[in-house]
Amino acid sequence: MAKAATTKARQVSWEELSAGLAGQVPFSPKAIISTVFGDMLSPGRGSVWLSSIVQLVSAFGLEASHVRTAALRLVYDGWLDAVRSGKYSYYSLSKETFENTRDYFERVYGEPRSAWDGSWQIVLFEPDNLDKRVVADLKLRLQWLGFGPFAPNLYAAPGNDPGACQHLVRELKIEGKVQILSATPASQMAPAPMEATIRKAWRLDAVEAGYRDFIALFGPVQAALSDGAIPPAAAFQVRTLLVLAYRRIVLQDPKLPLQLLPSSWAGTEAHALCRALYFQLLPPSEVFLAETVQTSEGVLAPVSDEVLRRFGGAPSAAPALQGRRRAAKAPAA
Repeated sequence: MAKAATTKARQVSWEELSAGLAGQVPFSPKAIISTVFGDMLSPGRGSVWLSSIVQLVSAFGLEASHVRTAALRLVYDGWLDAVRSGKYSYYSLSKETFENTRDYFERVYGEPRSAWDGSWQIVLFEPDNLDKRVVADLKLRLQWLGFGPFAPNLYAAPGNDPGACQHLVRELKIEGKVQILSATPASQMAPAPMEATIRKAWRLDAVEAGYRDFIALFGPVQAALSDGAIPPAAAFQVRTLLVLAYRRIVLQDPKLPLQLLPSSWAGTEAHALCRALYFQLLPPSEVFLAETVQTSEGVLAPVSDEVLRRFGGAPSAAPALQGRRRAAKAPAA
C-alpha cells in the first residue's frame, strides 16, 4: 500500500513538473510537431500515421484539429512529406528538409568548440544584387554556421574551413555573387577590444542570458531524475521541451572557440546539462514512442547510431537504451 502511494506521488510530481515546463517554454502546434519529427522521427524510422501524431502531441494540451492543421501547413511549407494509404495519412520529414538542415542539426547536437588556430573566414556579398528572400536565407544559414555580422554585407567566423560556406553558396545558387575569404591576424589585438567586438557582433550577452534561463528551468529536472524513474509519457514530454528550449538558444550561439569566450561561459554548463538530461530521458521516451507510434511499415524503427552520438554521446552514467518494446496498435482496415 505504501509503495503504491509513493509511486502515485511520484507520478503526480512528474505531471506537475511537466506541466510547469510546458507553461514556461513557449510553443505552437507547428513547433511541437517539427521538434518531434526533427529529434525523434527522423528519416529511417518510417512514415508516421497522422493519428499517432495527434496522440503524441495531445500531451501538450493541443486539440486534434489544430494538430492536423499544423501538419498540413508543414507539408505545404515543404517541411514534411505526406502519403496516403487507403483512408490513412502518413507523414515523414521531407528529404529536402533533412538535406537543408544538416548544418542546423550540427548546431543543435554538436559539442562546444575547443581547438582554433587563430584564422578567420570572411563572407562578402552585396545585398542589392540578391533577392531579398535569398539574403534572408543566406544570413540565417550563415548564423547556423557560426558567422557573425560585422557589417550589413560582411560576416565573419573563426576558423579556416570554407567547405560548408561553398556548399551553401552552391545550394542557394549565388555563385559569383558571394566572396569567401580566409584571413589570419597581422598583429596581436588587445584582449579587451577583441572581447567587446565579439560580444557585440554575436550578441553574446543575450545568448548567455538565454543559457542561464535554460539552466534555471531544467536544473530541477536533473534533481528529480536522481530521485526516481520518470514515466515514459512524461519523459517524452520533457524531452520534447528540452530540445525545443535548447534549440532556440543554441541556434543563436555562434559556438565560438573557448579562447574567444569568457572563462565562465554559461553555454558550457548548459550543454553539459542538456546532454545529461537527453540521455537520461532517451530510454523511457523511446518506450513511449514505441508504444504510441504506428508507421506505414508497422512498428517504429529503432533509433539510429546518429542519435546515440548527439551532444558528444551518452555520459558514462546514462541509462542504457533497451530494445524495442510493445508496438503501437495498427490502424483498423
